[in-house]
Amino acid sequence: MHRIRSRTDVAARLRQAGFTLVEMIISLALMGIVAMVMIPLLQMPMNGYIDAQRRSELQAQMDLIRVKLTNDLANALPGSVRVTQVGANSYLEFIEVKGVARYRTSNTGGPGYCTPACGATDKLSTSCAENCFTTLGPFNPYGTGTGAVVPQRGDYVAVLPSAGSISPPAYVTTNNSPTVLLTAVSPPQANGSVGLRFNGHTFQADDPNKRVYLLKWAVSYVCTAGTAANTGTLTKRWRYGMALNQTTVFGAAVNNATLSTRIAPGAAPGANPCRFYVSPTPGPALVAPQNLRQTVSLQINLATMSGAGVVTEQTQADMQFAVREP
Repeated sequence: MHRIRSRTDVAARLRQAGFTLVEMIISLALMGIVAMVMIPLLQMPMNGYIDAQRRSELQAQMDLIRVKLTNDLANALPGSVRVTQVGANSYLEFIEVKGVARYRTSNTGGPGYCTPACGATDKLSTSCAENCFTTLGPFNPYGTGTGAVVPQRGDYVAVLPSAGSISPPAYVTTNNSPTVLLTAVSPPQANGSVGLRFNGHTFQADDPNKRVYLLKWAVSYVCTAGTAANTGTLTKRWRYGMALNQTTVFGAAVNNATLSTRIAPGAAPGANPCRFYVSPTPGPALVAPQNLRQTVSLQINLATMSGAGVVTEQTQADMQFAVREP
């Protein structure tokens, strides 16, 4: 006779059933293989997002650099742009202009602010040591500037020649240079004209358009290449004294702003991923700026780096900026 199994016997046998050790090992091995395949697939969207964030950051810094240089160079005194290279650092320098006006070439209608010098009073004479002249109207904003422009004692003004070279350059106030330091300024007249007084100074020549520039200060852009371990920087420095030779050392009190912290390391010995150029290239005497179009070029390579010093993302650009009489 066959024994009829009860439900209790079937349940007991089922409770005793399970995986063998070999089956469990095989299952774990298969799960490991699946995980090895799936984890990289799951990481791909995250890596893509991180790469996109890096590219976006570099592009944002590149756009900021382009906008800042475009705006700042629009305010540069014509012919004042100069560049130099010191080791791995590249320097761009120019004089920022605050305003521009026209000076008198006749005493007729002048306010009589200036005492006679060089046989004249309110008009500007470049034939001898002048010490005062008046403008034909107010100083107007220059380049991208806005608002009222009021000269003050301690400001610099420049009268640029129409031909030849500016020697000494506009960065100094020695005799025959185009730049002087104001010692006094008259209150504006009803038409906005002002009188400008300074120590005796012989200007090199007349400006053909009778323009006088009210200078603000010297400005520099300093580009430091990255190293094998870290990216470099592009920094703007301004509000420091002008000098005959281009400034490459700045005091702690000089205003500064960092435009980029992602300058790439040099790809080879002597290579520089961030360098300024200017054409025509000024020598010891700056070329005459009238009707001159200087072109500033910037070759730049931005990069992000990992903690191990490995470049993870980079972008390059060749930028050009026109500097000329507006």
